[in-house]
Amino acid sequence: MTNRIAVVGREALLMVGAMAGGLCVLAAHLLKLFWRVLPVFLLLYGFVQFLARNPAIRDWLFLHFGQGGTAAILIGGTLLCLRRLMK
Repeated sequence: MTNRIAVVGREALLMVGAMAGGLCVLAAHLLKLFWRVLPVFLLLYGFVQFLARNPAIRDWLFLHFGQGGTAAILIGGTLLCLRRLMK
């Protein structure tokens, strides 16, 4: 009986170790992906902030992209949201 309990306990510990190891590998891959994507997100955020805070560029974008279309709606909506958030 004691031997069976030891075997079950050993299998449970093995499964917990395998799950923990799998989670560590997944976390390492996600961290590597985040490390590669983070500079792109920071550059994009800085560029959008520059566009939203510069009145001349913001007005030009609203003037030229205010005609319609998917890209115009996305750019105009983003700038409008940022403009409202900064008030």
